Amino acid sequence: MFSLGFPAMGDSVRTNKIQAGTFVEPFYSAELAKGGLRKLFTAVEAIGYEHELLDVWFGEKFLKAHPEVVRAFLADYVAVTKYYLANTEQAKRDLHKAGFVRTPVDIYVKNADWKRDPGARVNVDSLKKLATFMHDKLQWLEKPVNVDEMVDLSYLPR
Repeated sequence: MFSLGFPAMGDSVRTNKIQAGTFVEPFYSAELAKGGLRKLFTAVEAIGYEHELLDVWFGEKFLKAHPEVVRAFLADYVAVTKYYLANTEQAKRDLHKAGFVRTPVDIYVKNADWKRDPGARVNVDSLKKLATFMHDKLQWLEKPVNVDEMVDLSYLPR
């Protein structure tokens, strides 16, 4: 057993070093453009519904020590998310130009994207469903998770 980074997955499958790989964006779109691979299933297809993939988490100790810092960060995060959603292609081009993305810009601009809530609200029902799936079906969690106790939306701008 060995660990393999996302950038090496495509070539590793094509050269039979591995038989299957995990492809997240932007690697999925880049490898799809190269050809020679076929999709078996997506995370949504495997679980059976659209679910949370990208969330921001803070430790309780940090939240208690720095509530205004968290509020300021989340206010900026919401503003940037709203800008990104309203100007997705330009925002992607700007991210690429700034060096945050190494995927060729033409591929990156066309990449599939995650669903983003403009107010950065977490879909609590989706997280509950996912936590139940991870505990009951996959047995990845030792005990059930109380999502309501973990999610605090009060730090987000109103």
